Amino acid sequence: MKKLAIIYILLPVLLIMLFPGCLKKEVIDVPEPISPIIDEVVISTSTEENMPVWPEQIYTEEDYAGWKTYVNEKLGYKIQYPADWTINSCDEGCTSKEVIINPPDAEMFTSYISISLESRNIEGIRSVYLNPDYYDGRPDTESEIIFSGLKSFNYINGIVKNARSIFIENYTNNKMFLVSAEKDNNPKVLQILASFEFIN
Repeated sequence: MKKLAIIYILLPVLLIMLFPGCLKKEVIDVPEPISPIIDEVVISTSTEENMPVWPEQIYTEEDYAGWKTYVNEKLGYKIQYPADWTINSCDEGCTSKEVIINPPDAEMFTSYISISLESRNIEGIRSVYLNPDYYDGRPDTESEIIFSGLKSFNYINGIVKNARSIFIENYTNNKMFLVSAEKDNNPKVLQILASFEFIN
């Protein structure tokens, strides 16, 4: 009986010694989980709540006392300007329907303020304004602003100081407008531009 017990105890030990590989656990290399590769996408976080308003200054009705108002009913906008400033409009003969507002002492070939229709969409506008080939390696700087209460695309000229172009879409008549200022540091220009308003 004792011999049989010894055999039962020694038998597994002998088997382990003779066939050690049988008891080894097979280790399988499991690769790390593969995380999907996601291309980095730049998403504009600009919202109308955090966009800067331009012009920044707020004007009252008293600030516009004695000023004239230009109303373009066909295109649906109005703008105020000092009584001694001039309006040159190309409403009928021009496809752009350009309106230029200048002071009496305006420099030659300078449009202090111009308003016109824009035929390009924003991609076409960017292809020109942000292209260094058009501006001797100094393209405009683009930003989004609130102009006349609406989200607009603002371009600061890379060559001409104090010149900017604002592209604003009027969703009421589905037209893109270009509002340009060659003297955006002039206090009167800022006040005029602050009065620009779309009308129904």
